[in-house]
Formats: sequence, structure tokens, C-alpha cells
Amino acid sequence: TAGLLIAILFPTAWYWRLLAVALQLLLVSAIVWRLTPRVPGLQHRLIVVRVAGWCSGYMLAWGCGALILYLLAQPFSQTPLDLMTVLRLTCVSGVVNLLFQILPISLLFRDLTLLALLGPFMSSPQAIVVIFALRLVSNICELLSSWILMAVVRLFPAPPAAMSAPTDQTL
Repeated sequence: TAGLLIAILFPTAWYWRLLAVALQLLLVSAIVWRLTPRVPGLQHRLIVVRVAGWCSGYMLAWGCGALILYLLAQPFSQTPLDLMTVLRLTCVSGVVNLLFQILPISLLFRDLTLLALLGPFMSSPQAIVVIFALRLVSNICELLSSWILMAVVRLFPAPPAAMSAPTDQTL
């Protein structure tokens, strides 16, 4: 998904964009193909729906993250900072986070990348404040979303599983 966003947003030749989008869709389709249950008539439709759902969900999440970063960074910016630039910065730092995701300190690499990318727009102490505020806002949003999900689960519990008949076998 990050490859799709970067291919769409960065000014490159159209054939490189097309190649990046095609490779990204091929990779996601291959992953979904392996994870999709083998139902003969539904498999192709399920793949398209799952790929579209995951891609749109990630693009929406990264877009919302970029909007939050834009709202936090705009007051500190010494040079004009537009939303497309912030979306590019968010995508690049997100790709770095995905590359180092196997490490326990992957968010540190994301924040350091964001600090370096915000350098042309503001001083380092201001960028550190913006990144700290971004981390604080994201943690608060995650807490709120988990509380909302927990409330929904409590309000609408899942139906009880069918009880199996007890067996007379003893060990």
C-alpha cells in the first residue's frame, strides 16, 4: 500500500508509476491468493474484495495519519507546508517502519526518519515536539478505538457456541 501511495504521489515518469502499482498489486494478490480458502467459484471475487479492502483501509489510515501530522506540523513550519508534502513524508516514514518492523524499536526508526524529513521545514527541537505530539495523539486514538470496540463487543455479544453432547468415554 505504501508503494501505491508513493508511486501515485511522487513526481516520476508515468511508466515507473505504472510499474510500481502493478508490482504492488501483484504482490498483494499473491499474498491474498495464498490466504484465501479454496472455494472454486468464489475465489477470484474474494481476492479482489480482500485486496481492495486492505489497500483502501491502509490508504485511509495513512491519509488520516498524514492529516494529523499536517495539523500538528503546520503551526511550527517555517516554510510553506502543504498536505501533499506531509502525505509524502508520512508514506516514506511508514515504509521505513515497515522495513524495520521485525525489530522491537521500529517506531524509533520511523520517528528518526520523520525527524530527518521534517528538517527542511522546521528546526530539530520543533520537529521533536511535533513527533512527540503525533505519538501522543496516536496512542490516545488507539486507546479510544479499543474502548469503543470493547463497548461494542459488550453491547452485542456473540451468540453462544453450540454445545456438543457429552461423551461416555472415560480415560
